[in-house]
Amino acid sequence: MRPTAGRWLSGDDFFDREAELRILKSHVLDHNHLLLTGQRRMGKTSIARELGRRLEADGWIFLFAHVEGSTCAEDAIAAFAKETYSTRSIAFRFGRSVKEWLGENIEEVGFHGFRARIRAGLHAGNWRPLGEKLLQHCADHEPPVLLVIDELPIFLKRMLHDDGDAKRVDEFLSWLRGAIQALGDRGPVFIVSGSC
Repeated sequence: MRPTAGRWLSGDDFFDREAELRILKSHVLDHNHLLLTGQRRMGKTSIARELGRRLEADGWIFLFAHVEGSTCAEDAIAAFAKETYSTRSIAFRFGRSVKEWLGENIEEVGFHGFRARIRAGLHAGNWRPLGEKLLQHCADHEPPVLLVIDELPIFLKRMLHDDGDAKRVDEFLSWLRGAIQALGDRGPVFIVSGSC
C-alpha cells in the first residue's frame, strides 16, 4: 500500500472495511441519517466516499459536501449547491429557483464559477430558504440522494472562534435539524462526519 496521509483512500488502497460498510449501507437503505465521528486519520472520509461510490453503482445520487473551509452558513450552503450542480436535474430545478438572486441563468456558469456565484448571492437573510429549496430539490429527485457533509465539527469550531459566541453555530445546527426533519423520509439521507 502506498503512503496516503492527507487524502482519502480508494481503489486498491481501500480495504478491510466490509463490516463497517455493510452496517452503514443497511442504515442508509433504511433511510437513517448517520453521524461518523472519530479521531483524525481514522478513515471516516474514505468510508463515506466508498459507501457513496457503491450506492451510486446501485443507482443512488451521491453528493459529498466538504465544509472544512467554510467560515459561515452561507459558505456551507454554497458547498451543498456546488455538489448538486453535478446532478443536472437537481441543478436545473435549483437554478430556476434562485435565478432572481443571481440575476442571470446559472446554467451557463462553469463548475467553479457556480460556487462563487451562488456564494456571492447568499447573505444572512437568505441562506436558510435557499438551503431549504436546495434540500427540497434533492428530496424531489429520483433516484434517492445520499448527502455527506464532511468535517462539520471543524466548520462549527471556525464559526464559534470567529464570532466568540455560539449564536451562529446554534442557528445553523437548528436550521439543519429542522430542514432534515421537515423533509422526513422523502428527503436525502445525510451522513455527517468529522473529527472529535
